[in-house]
Amino acid sequence: MSGYYSQLTKLVEDTYTINNNSKVVLLGHSLGNLVLLYFLNQKPQEWKDKFIGSFVTLSAPWGGSVKTIKMQASGDDMNIATVKALRARSVQRSMPSSAFLLPSDQFWNKTEVLIQTPTRNYTVNDYKQFFTDINFPDGYFMRKDTENLVDPMKPPNVQVHCLYSSGLLTAKTLVYTKDEWPDKQPTPINEDGDHTVSLRSLEGCLRWKTLQKQPIDSKQFHGIKHLDMLKEDIVIDYIKSILIK
Repeated sequence: MSGYYSQLTKLVEDTYTINNNSKVVLLGHSLGNLVLLYFLNQKPQEWKDKFIGSFVTLSAPWGGSVKTIKMQASGDDMNIATVKALRARSVQRSMPSSAFLLPSDQFWNKTEVLIQTPTRNYTVNDYKQFFTDINFPDGYFMRKDTENLVDPMKPPNVQVHCLYSSGLLTAKTLVYTKDEWPDKQPTPINEDGDHTVSLRSLEGCLRWKTLQKQPIDSKQFHGIKHLDMLKEDIVIDYIKSILIK
């Protein structure tokens, strides 16, 4: 990734220069926001003050998502009719991002049940046992390798526009029967969110308001699914309003 971040640094600096020394707006969606947060937190404040105008975040899973647990346990078809969840599982398990985006204990209480089965329940404290029980112990090591890459409580120290959606049923607990665990699809117990990421995770950016001096502006849309934030006119128009200020 060091090569990627070097190229991103050069892109920001070149964009600044060719636009008459105008500060650059960084825009991320979903996991991309955590990639950009890591990038910004590695940069000196002097560099950020010079080159970065603001950071626009769309649908950021700051604290992870329960959906990634389903990917690990029984796979997820991503709402694609031709994809079989169980076939997709091996690919989804192989992606470090799936382990990285497991629910964080900074956002989920250690007593909250994430996975409910007839034999035991699992919380954010039980990932090692969870991966053992689904016969994928390597998943735990992938989690340990990635869980501390980004600290969602460490602010970027640039102006932030935090955009996200709510009002859609989003899994907070996955309930498996004896016959379903772990290879079949569970029944979700839901909470508020964007159908992929829970509201508590999407609003992680609001915690920075007391942690940095730069402003944190937020905009909550209603009823727009996680991926649809990229194409809804109301969202695009809002982003345009940020860019032309």
